[in-house]
Amino acid sequence: MFSVDAASNPYWDNPKWYNRDRPLFKKYIPVIQKLSTAGWEAITYATSDNLSVGVERYGKRYLALRNLTSQPQTAEVTLSPKLAEFGAGRVKGFRALLDGREYSGSSFKVTLKAEESFAVAVLP
Repeated sequence: MFSVDAASNPYWDNPKWYNRDRPLFKKYIPVIQKLSTAGWEAITYATSDNLSVGVERYGKRYLALRNLTSQPQTAEVTLSPKLAEFGAGRVKGFRALLDGREYSGSSFKVTLKAEESFAVAVLP
């Protein structure tokens, strides 16, 4: 989106470029807004059984995963019962923020493409 000097030929001054990318903005910006509004949390209260798949928590309701490699990775993500708001007895499951796919229980398995990110809402 930026030129070498960050001033020449700006992305946002070229309707051909941003209109081309509009479907991407409509798809991803709402997810980014949800995560940003919830706020990043230092303690995830969730674990991945694959060290190549990182987990972050946003607020009390969202988890974001990232495949940190250039190869597909599969991981099982488990929510810790230590987080009172997400206590294992209270978690109904998870819902993927992009496609609405649901997972039941306090853990789920996901396969991510190379360097792919994935976000879910925790369903109490």
